[in-house]
Amino acid sequence: VRGFVPDEGEVPDVFGPLMTAFGTGDADAIADALVATPTFSVEPAWSASIERIVRDNVRLFGVDPTWAAPPDPAPLDALHAVGVPTRVVVGAADFPAVLRLARELAAGLADARLVEVPDGPHLLPLTHPQALADAVHSLTTAR
Repeated sequence: VRGFVPDEGEVPDVFGPLMTAFGTGDADAIADALVATPTFSVEPAWSASIERIVRDNVRLFGVDPTWAAPPDPAPLDALHAVGVPTRVVVGAADFPAVLRLARELAAGLADARLVEVPDGPHLLPLTHPQALADAVHSLTTAR
């Protein structure tokens, strides 16, 4: 979420090369650095697909030199305006910054439930598809 600022130590040092790559504006360098982070570490059977998705997303989003500029208003400050039931699903093994962000999102939304998937990493649709499906399905059975 743009505007979210991780605390010291909430993001591993492995993201240094990614920050350097963002500074270059080179889409291929950014994609290379992203794929090399633990966030996109997957079983070998998924590696080529994840790399293709990352590269496509980098090209799609383009390289915006203002990507790190805080938006106005900050999305976390506007969560109260979301009026639909929501599930915030996060892997309990994801980075501390992602876990904190998920908790802040769930706390700030009027009708949200946080679902932490035990041992789940960042790419839950690949690693824990049933847990994700159950969380989404709970939206229809909650009422």
